[in-house]
Amino acid sequence: MLYNYIMKKIILILCLLLAGCGREKSPVQPEPVSASVSVLYDQEKTMLLPMNTSVLLTMYDPQQLDQAMPDFEALIHQLHQLFDPDHGFTSINNLYVINQHYGSEDKLLLDPLLFDALKDAIALSVLSEGSFNPTIGALSDLYQNKYSSLPIHAEDPADEDINAALACVVPYDQLDAIIQLNETDHSVIFNTYSPCEQKVKLNLGAFAKGIAAQKAYEALKHLNVPFMAACSESSQFLYAPIEINKTWTWGIREPNAKTLLAAYEQSDIAALSTSGDDQQYYYCEKHQINHHHILDPTLGRSRNMIRSVSVFSDNRADILDALTTILFNIEDAKQRITLINQIETIYEIKIGYTVVTGSQEDGYQLTMNQTAKDALAYQGDAVNAIIVED
Repeated sequence: MLYNYIMKKIILILCLLLAGCGREKSPVQPEPVSASVSVLYDQEKTMLLPMNTSVLLTMYDPQQLDQAMPDFEALIHQLHQLFDPDHGFTSINNLYVINQHYGSEDKLLLDPLLFDALKDAIALSVLSEGSFNPTIGALSDLYQNKYSSLPIHAEDPADEDINAALACVVPYDQLDAIIQLNETDHSVIFNTYSPCEQKVKLNLGAFAKGIAAQKAYEALKHLNVPFMAACSESSQFLYAPIEINKTWTWGIREPNAKTLLAAYEQSDIAALSTSGDDQQYYYCEKHQINHHHILDPTLGRSRNMIRSVSVFSDNRADILDALTTILFNIEDAKQRITLINQIETIYEIKIGYTVVTGSQEDGYQLTMNQTAKDALAYQGDAVNAIIVED
């Protein structure tokens, strides 16, 4: 049975396909059920959406879902508290607290989850030569409340404000000196970056959602039942025990539409991440183009050469979510291939990626590596070209 799981304004269409495994199939297959993580509150009693999105856990057995949800919800709330750059929580040194201590030379002891996240964020920034950068906070704040999932018009921030914020994005080769991490006691000192006249601000963005999906998998896999942990369309982890012989099928839809451009299949386990230019954006009259929420830390605005990016592997959903951001900001095929090869080697995973370019009027082009091509199960009529690079 093929069950299509489609969320509103989602690029990744997740289909749960139960494959036969040498025994007679039941007359009726169970349909998956989902539960969402509840809101949480900061120390000022402000109500917050967990991970700033809808977080769902999906299983086939309602009783198993009820049993798993308390621990799953507690994990997501913990991760939100650690990675929130704008809100404080009692007795927690989170991103907000680190940002408040910028330039103070104070040593802050961190939860190992946050320490490891900052360590990986710096490493990914170096690997991508700054296409992903954890010090993008001041720049991100300039665009706060401009984006919408519906067509709207808005003005860009003033050029002088963009330039001032860019001066507070620390170059990737200086991050270690500014975000001074100590492996021995899991501490950080957030040093001053002299070119910045305001304040450097840490913000892990969608990378935090990828960490949430990864940690959910690690916390729930012992249950030995199929499940999907989803942080909106940004990051998902789909898991099934090998003995169940389950195949996950997912699709990439046409930007601004529900038409499938392609569908992919992978067995037993899949970490997925996707980003698109039609999820959060606004129309800029000055440039006569939609500016979307995936900012280039070196440019100060979004690049508008790519429509969507989708990546998958059998592990490390955290790395994949940062990778979608990185690939949005890379034009050169050789640079893209080199980066993927480096990440595969360092994190010991095999990555499939698909980059969507083009338009409905002119047709879409899918650029992918051989891993994605091998998993490709369907190509839509709106696709006029597939380019395989490796």
